[in-house]
Amino acid sequence: DELARLTHSFNTMLGAVADARDRQRSLVADAGHELRTPLTSLRTNLELLMASEAPGAPKLSDQDKAEIQDDLRGQLDELTQLIGDLVELAREEGAQAIWEPVELVEVVEQALDRARRRAGEIEFEVFLQPWRLIGDTAALERAVLNLLDNAVKFSPPNGIVRIRLGSAGDGFAVLEVADQGPGIAEEDLPRVFDRFYR
Repeated sequence: DELARLTHSFNTMLGAVADARDRQRSLVADAGHELRTPLTSLRTNLELLMASEAPGAPKLSDQDKAEIQDDLRGQLDELTQLIGDLVELAREEGAQAIWEPVELVEVVEQALDRARRRAGEIEFEVFLQPWRLIGDTAALERAVLNLLDNAVKFSPPNGIVRIRLGSAGDGFAVLEVADQGPGIAEEDLPRVFDRFYR
């Protein structure tokens, strides 16, 4: 009857509101986690620069200062990009893709520059065959950077990450990122493409 339909609609609405609230909480918690790493690096580099200027403190060489300043610029760029990504994720309708001609080698090299900053002792072996396509440069770089960050994160100390971009035939290209880490556990496979899943 009408009362039962109204009750059902009301329960459905409450379920949708609860689901939206849970997604919002999850997004905020995950965003906080994602922002911690670049903020910690930024703070460390700033504190190092400030400490070197204190009276009686050992002075940094010009080369060390230049390297720290480059790191700071890179970390600020990364933080800006991450905040932009999080804003896009929080929007209900999602971001509008910007389709344009893309040199995939340039996208991979830009992602590599960012990944190298936090790679520590990890080495990269890179083989990139030129490849042009129509796509969204920012989204492609974000995808490649995610692969590289995971490869760095799960590689053993002094490990090697291999990156290869080449033709797969029939007008397709393949980008391979291989590390020496443990691989993905069987129980994690169904969730690896969930937002922020670790």
